[in-house]
Amino acid sequence: SVALLGLGCGTLVHLYNKYWRSHDLKLEGWELDEEVVKASREFLGLRDLEDNGLLVHIGDALGPDVYPRMGLSNSGTSAFTDVRADEKFDALVIDLFGDGKLIKQLDDPETWASLRSRVKPDGKIFANLGEESAGKLPLAAMLEGCGGTLSICKLANVPTTVSSNVLAISSPESVTAGGRWNGVVPAGLEELTRAPWQDA
Repeated sequence: SVALLGLGCGTLVHLYNKYWRSHDLKLEGWELDEEVVKASREFLGLRDLEDNGLLVHIGDALGPDVYPRMGLSNSGTSAFTDVRADEKFDALVIDLFGDGKLIKQLDDPETWASLRSRVKPDGKIFANLGEESAGKLPLAAMLEGCGGTLSICKLANVPTTVSSNVLAISSPESVTAGGRWNGVVPAGLEELTRAPWQDA
């Protein structure tokens, strides 16, 4: 199962359906803005995604209003409670922005440690950390909080992109070194495997 924190209009779910639908993973998404969800259902195909298995939660992905599914404490903090192994996700996808900026909670290693506790031991966390100039603090927090290996890609160094965002993958071991991506990433997304990824 995969949790999408910062669902937005469901763009990532559309990509999943295009490239990985045969994997038959359970997808759950959290979106803070109910109006975004309503508009996406009406105009951007989100309702079709829900009809095909996407479970949508409206609420703060790091707040108590998603308790207990994400295992969050109900004390108003982002600390997670203990959860059963079978409730943990295979992966989390983090895309949490407010007013065009990465939310401040992601500057805190404890937030990342909490998120890490929600994935299985061999699970992964994929994060969009925003523009490079703003991504140094959350990158350090992610490395400290998640442990394991952090693989980083600066999209400004990818010729076919116009983004300057930083992508990061937390995993028990590198997901990019030694050709581990070969044959795993589908055609259409191979440009990312050729990007200059670095392990922290």
